[in-house]
Amino acid sequence: MDVQISAITEKLKNLGCSNETFCAVAGISPAQLSRAQRGLTVISGPESLRLSEIVRALREIQEAAKP
Repeated sequence: MDVQISAITEKLKNLGCSNETFCAVAGISPAQLSRAQRGLTVISGPESLRLSEIVRALREIQEAAKP
């Protein structure tokens, strides 16, 4: 698994966000993310950076929603 995808996967786990939900928000196919997580395909640098930014935004939303 690509280092960037590995980091995204770990952050999603920490957020309690499923792959399916993340894919819906990010506009990526669940199958494409799954293949990248299993090391069967590579998500390009710009695309993985975009996905990382979405994870960062989700984390910020979660933090802002805390009481």
